[in-house]
Amino acid sequence: MDYEEKYGYLKPKLDEIIDENPDYGRPKIKTEQQESYGLTVNHKVIAKLLQMWDVKLARAARTTEPSP
Repeated sequence: MDYEEKYGYLKPKLDEIIDENPDYGRPKIKTEQQESYGLTVNHKVIAKLLQMWDVKLARAARTTEPSP
């Protein structure tokens, strides 16, 4: 059984959490799943699923300005 079959039920919940909280990263998504849905899933599994489903997080890291 591959990841998509095993964790397919998480996709709608992950999409909902990302839409409601675009500034969340993987650790906060994991915490939100536990609190809202009572689902305990490792953050590494969440990362792999997001990559497989090509779901992009809305937040982006800031780049630093070059020193003069």
